[in-house]
Amino acid sequence: MPTSSPASDQLRHVAWLRDRFDSVSPGAFRAGILLHTGDQEFTVGDRLRICPINTLWR
Repeated sequence: MPTSSPASDQLRHVAWLRDRFDSVSPGAFRAGILLHTGDQEFTVGDRLRICPINTLWR
């Protein structure tokens, strides 16, 4: 469901995937991005970001 105020815990599965890739092939995971309908951008952790969907067109 689209939201304009995502929570950082919504990236927990992406963080798991990042850690899994890094354990097998360090550096293979480039970035995890959660797109949302708001207008704020956040860095949540190592290579994890929450960005507005309009970032795709900027």
